[in-house]
Amino acid sequence: PVAGGQKGAVVMVSSSVPDEGKTTVALSLARAYAQSGKKTLIIDCDLRRPAIHKNLGIEPEVGLFEYLAGRTEIESLSSIILRDEDTGLSVLVGSKRSDIPTDQLITSSAFARLIGAAVKNFDVVVLDTPPVLPVVDGLYLSQYADALLFVVRWSSTAQAEVRSALSRLEQAKNPEAPILGVLNQQVRSQSRYGKSYEHYYD
Repeated sequence: PVAGGQKGAVVMVSSSVPDEGKTTVALSLARAYAQSGKKTLIIDCDLRRPAIHKNLGIEPEVGLFEYLAGRTEIESLSSIILRDEDTGLSVLVGSKRSDIPTDQLITSSAFARLIGAAVKNFDVVVLDTPPVLPVVDGLYLSQYADALLFVVRWSSTAQAEVRSALSRLEQAKNPEAPILGVLNQQVRSQSRYGKSYEHYYD
């Protein structure tokens, strides 16, 4: 448990659209916290396009989707949390893409219990979330965040997209949670929104 019975901080990482480098930023942030001595958990909340397991070079059989959807017998949440041996970071991966509407899983009581358990047992919980414009999941997730990192690809993301996404986050998040911008210069893929998001774009 967190020292002194205090709840851990929840840091959400998101962006306007796909392929802005938010997963890389989220993972780097979580590793930095872990290496500084903070007991840290990163959760891949992008159930439509989970990517953290690929960044870590692992292919787990079960992850967040299976846990939330009740697709497998999981003895405890801790049994599916992996450990990054290089940094000591705890990792809850997405594993497989969801084949059901993801907002139903994010707004479920099972997810609320998961976050509750995470903040009791970790100093920092980093949420790698879907981009704000294609799907609504990030707006629901923002309600759990104590702080939000908003990743913007340098000289690429349209200003209108950034303004729209920030406006939606401002309305959805905890009023006391600050939004901090992160400029990313990573090379962008050719896909604009990616097939996994096209059906959900509104």
